[in-house]
Amino acid sequence: ASLPLQPNAEPLSLDDARRLLFKVVGWRLVLSDGEGDEQRPVRLQCVWKVRDEHCGEELIARINAALDGADHAPAALVFEAPNQVTAELSTPSAAGDSLTVNDYIVAARIDKVKTLDLIPKKRAWA
Repeated sequence: ASLPLQPNAEPLSLDDARRLLFKVVGWRLVLSDGEGDEQRPVRLQCVWKVRDEHCGEELIARINAALDGADHAPAALVFEAPNQVTAELSTPSAAGDSLTVNDYIVAARIDKVKTLDLIPKKRAWA
């Protein structure tokens, strides 16, 4: 069962965002352009390699289906030819985009989406 989203979740500090990153393997932080301490986590990003455009569209459809009714800002899902899908999560707030614990909950839901049949098969050497 996935965790429910938290209403009015506070934006995360960079340290907290980095700590939570261990729970969603394969995701990375996209930071704001600020210098030094001004940097703050604004988006969570994950990239998948898929076999082709059809698989990319199928992956995007599956992610959208998994998040249907999640009550979260929609994931930004982009297919980049020839074979890459990028997902970005953020929580829009008065101060612009920020990351909250909800983004990690949504990332964990996306991680449960079946992708094995969409990604390039690894070659097995006999």
